[in-house]
Amino acid sequence: MENGQAEFDKLLRRYLDGTSSKAGRKQLYELIVSGDFDAQIERDVLNSLKNEIDHPDSASEAARMNKLYEEKIKSEISQTTTVHFQKKEAGSQTFFRFWAIAASFTAMAVAAGLWYTSFSSERGTPPLSAQTERPASAPQASLTRFLDKQLVHLPDGSTVLLNDGAELTYDNDSFGKAAREVNLQGEAFFDIRHDPARVFVVKSGEVKTTVLGTAFNIKSLPGNNEVQVTVARGKVSVGTGSRTYDLLLPDQQLTINTANNTYLKKDLKSSVATEWQKGFLIFDDIAVGAAAEKLYQKFGVKVSFKKEMLKDCPITASFLYNESLDHILEVISTIHDFRYSYVSDGSEVVIDGDRTCN
Repeated sequence: MENGQAEFDKLLRRYLDGTSSKAGRKQLYELIVSGDFDAQIERDVLNSLKNEIDHPDSASEAARMNKLYEEKIKSEISQTTTVHFQKKEAGSQTFFRFWAIAASFTAMAVAAGLWYTSFSSERGTPPLSAQTERPASAPQASLTRFLDKQLVHLPDGSTVLLNDGAELTYDNDSFGKAAREVNLQGEAFFDIRHDPARVFVVKSGEVKTTVLGTAFNIKSLPGNNEVQVTVARGKVSVGTGSRTYDLLLPDQQLTINTANNTYLKKDLKSSVATEWQKGFLIFDDIAVGAAAEKLYQKFGVKVSFKKEMLKDCPITASFLYNESLDHILEVISTIHDFRYSYVSDGSEVVIDGDRTCN
């Protein structure tokens, strides 16, 4: 294992330095896929990302993040998969929606996974998971695609929480022009920003879900003739290009059989349809103090601050894989240069730091 560790360290260092060869990247991806080095990958790459964007000003932060993406990640990801760093101004700083993915090292993991799937297919061997097998589609330069479990921020400010195996796409050139239209395969929860001038449309095969601003869950699994739409807030119209099935109100569900074009409407608590989100922890541009309250609710460990001003620092991150409290605290601490420690009995975490977030 020691020899393997030394080899992994060398390959990872060369990858991050931009000096790795094609053979070296292949070997690194094989080691990543093995899962034996997950803890080190997370620590090393998180530190690398931190060093790249340490104390940037708001004017240059986007350029730095995109430089990191362009130079170290983009070339390893499929050309049909577009990754965007979305920013939102808050005071004098810019905060990136991609932080949780970067902090959890998803980008390189995706690269390794896509490489393995492609490599296996070329050799005629099955890929890691049948879940990744999807019909090939013609590449579109303006198509933006998001795959698998993650929180997506759309250009209009709406959010989409994708479940395992889901795929969300939209045309970046036309989205928001006359309408806001996306395509969904799999399951997702939509929280749509109200815009009376532009309807929001979700296409799931032939089924179209149309809203102005509301929250709802759609389940449209590949190979399944059923599409389920469940409303949590607002009103939702469900139909096809030629007919409207029904109008749904909160805590109502419509199940459409696309094979025979029939449907069934019933009352159902939206919390039942969204049970798959249980255990997710999402900080969507909230103060660290509010995040501390969520951590207490989930883990039963109080989070306190040595300096009150640290509570106001903003955090945007998604933890969708039952991450540990330590993992989450490491991410928060890395973003803001915090330090944390446990009190002796482990019932409380104390966060300290020297930076201000104003």
